[in-house]
Amino acid sequence: MTIPKPSRLLCIFSAIIFSITTIVTIAAPASNIAIPEPTKARYSGTLKLHVDVTDIERKIHRARLSIPVTAGALTLLFPQWLPGNHAPNGNIAGLSGLTITAGGNSLAWTRDTVNVFAFHVTVPAGVTTIEAEYQYLTAVSRAQGRVLVTPDIVNLQWNSVLLYPAGYRDDGITVEASMTYPEGWEYATALDAKKVAVGNPANKVEFAAVSLSDLIDSPVYAGRFVKRFELDPASKIPVRFNVFADNAESLESTPEQIEAHRNMVKQTYKVFGPGPYSRYEFLIAASETFGGTGGLEHRQSTEIGVGAGYFTKYKDFAPSRGVVPHELVHAWDGKFSRPADLNTRNFNEPMQNSLLWVYEGQTTYWTDIIAARSGLYSPLEAREALARTFASMERRAGRTWRNLQDTTNDPIMSARDREKSWPSWQRGSDYYPEALLIWLDADIRIRELTQEKRSLDDFARTFFAVPADSFATQSYTFDDVVNTLNAVAPYDWKSFMRTRLDGLRDNNPLDTLGRSGWKIVFTDKPNVFSEAANKNRGNSDFVHSLGLVVDKKDVISDVEWGSPAFDGRITIGATLIAVNGRAYKADLLNNAIAAANVSKKPIELLIKTDDTYRTASVNYVGGIRHPHLERIEGTKDRLGTIFTPL
Repeated sequence: MTIPKPSRLLCIFSAIIFSITTIVTIAAPASNIAIPEPTKARYSGTLKLHVDVTDIERKIHRARLSIPVTAGALTLLFPQWLPGNHAPNGNIAGLSGLTITAGGNSLAWTRDTVNVFAFHVTVPAGVTTIEAEYQYLTAVSRAQGRVLVTPDIVNLQWNSVLLYPAGYRDDGITVEASMTYPEGWEYATALDAKKVAVGNPANKVEFAAVSLSDLIDSPVYAGRFVKRFELDPASKIPVRFNVFADNAESLESTPEQIEAHRNMVKQTYKVFGPGPYSRYEFLIAASETFGGTGGLEHRQSTEIGVGAGYFTKYKDFAPSRGVVPHELVHAWDGKFSRPADLNTRNFNEPMQNSLLWVYEGQTTYWTDIIAARSGLYSPLEAREALARTFASMERRAGRTWRNLQDTTNDPIMSARDREKSWPSWQRGSDYYPEALLIWLDADIRIRELTQEKRSLDDFARTFFAVPADSFATQSYTFDDVVNTLNAVAPYDWKSFMRTRLDGLRDNNPLDTLGRSGWKIVFTDKPNVFSEAANKNRGNSDFVHSLGLVVDKKDVISDVEWGSPAFDGRITIGATLIAVNGRAYKADLLNNAIAAANVSKKPIELLIKTDDTYRTASVNYVGGIRHPHLERIEGTKDRLGTIFTPL
């Protein structure tokens, strides 16, 4: 039968409408698909993940993932909220080339348009396993983020190469992981390797099955130049210092240096008791090109970047040495004992950071104490580190409007590491240094209340105690902290903490210091701890005088809010060209600051911002100032006692 033209056009039009409607119906609902909540049920079957990290030239990780499934709707999650980061900064943009197949046939996936870390897949009837292949594109330069791959070192962070089924707790999913790494290299991780299978290449390692939470908590370092040190050789529980470097020379250490690190382990155990681990692996990158400085804690290991001169220029690397006990302490404070609002069910459930002043703040306190007790810091370095903290917090302008408790929200607010325009005014992670001062105050107050018989050591030994029969993570609340302090030394600890956490600048940190038997003084002699940090970074520090810092490229990297430099309308990012008409050098500016203290004349700084040059007139009289601690004669030296080895 012949269809008249108008009817034919109507049919075509109807078909088009139907097609459009179908397309919309298929593509749009991704934002309406409910993502299953985590339950206590265990996921049936074991995920199998293989990652090839041999493409060191292009810095690409290649992953292949096998997932046991049942027919129907499936949502896969890419980890978003990362432990130790306290923020939703999983790099979903680095996941690329995702293809999913079943029995060799492609399966369509759809990204959720509300939660972009979620991928929806419909598993056909009869399919019991799906395969996913993809790449993780790591940063190719520091401008893009932390560099995880260099010609000599690779860091495999499992959270960046893993998708997992929604609807389950991270400890309810089992994963068998394996890795192929460059030939001739060595690796280190807290994961247990299975016996090498017949026919496997020497540079492929297969790990024993673990929970998803344990896998993500067990990164791998692999490298060309590696040296390992046993830090607790007499113990049945190994503690290893695995050092990866750019060259063999950077691995050369002295017996005294290693002994200080061994003492650090002993002193940590004396504070906290036995560790919540069956072994502990320090993953250390002594490199100029890899990662950067700082650390990321895990239960049985830690990732730390210390710089190439960690051993060979030991005196200049005191700040990097402090990172080592900090990360070890986190095995107790943060990993084994974790704030309740950080102890989420999986890596895509939002975290809350209300107790970071314990998690990070008390850990920072123990960092300096254990470093001093073990010899990682000399007594002078320990005091200089504390002087720097007191001086920086006392002048922190942002304390007049933003309390310490609110700074615990900063990781989430700055999830993608956005630089701040005015850090001293906006504040950032002050729950590290200012909370250190709170815990020093608490330590001194316990000693006062108990006639020096008890201290914060007693709190730590009780609060972070690890049962002999279980390493299962424990959660704590604000009330748990207060109750344990009261058990150590009865006092109104709730008001003590809330006043310091919720109050503003009227909480004078220098009062605490006086009760320790010391006071802050400022002289023209550099603070040795700050001097080491500035030397490593190439900075010139004028923060306690003009209120600015100049980096190795003569760019102003920090300006203190309300400082003389601030009043001279100088901002971060400007290049310092000249001082009083002469080409800028750090020594020249130091001399100008000293001269201005006598002449009372402004210091003229020629600066370049974008393509504009101008002279900033900085009015400052006060000379060169660097903070130090000085004993208060006739007082009890509680600080000296706190720094004394146990």
